[in-house]
Amino acid sequence: MGFDNRFEIDNGLLFELKLESMTQLKDVIHYYIGQSVYLCDNLEGNRVIEPLTAKMLAEDLEMFYDEELPRPYTIVLRRLEDMTEHEAIALVERIVHADEFVDVDTTHNSFGDLMVTWRGDEYNATGEKTWSSEQFHYLLKQGFDLWGLIDSNQAIDAKTLNQKV
Repeated sequence: MGFDNRFEIDNGLLFELKLESMTQLKDVIHYYIGQSVYLCDNLEGNRVIEPLTAKMLAEDLEMFYDEELPRPYTIVLRRLEDMTEHEAIALVERIVHADEFVDVDTTHNSFGDLMVTWRGDEYNATGEKTWSSEQFHYLLKQGFDLWGLIDSNQAIDAKTLNQKV
């Protein structure tokens, strides 16, 4: 999957993704405090998955900066294309700010992006890389990979992890 190398947050503040040099997990992991991390499989073969805490990150951050040290855990994220219709509507609702956000329709465009239509306006929920600060926060809170960490093998795809038994 190709990524645009920049995205905008409210008020013209522009963030540029360093995809040509690959975004490093160590530079963005703090955004994902509260998301699931895969620690290991226990003796019974069950996965040990816990939420990432600030304490864990503070104790283990040096391991993400030193490539010779093993990573203590792997963050579990979701691809934008795995967004549900409910999540797409909630994402668009954060910029519409309407008293009544009803009669909303969702479809997919020819690129496979999830589209939300409301009152004749179309919003691209999964193909856009320009988000308001509220949307950006929502996407992080939902555990979406905004930096290509899954494709660069720095994070585990939640869908793939859930399929493994």
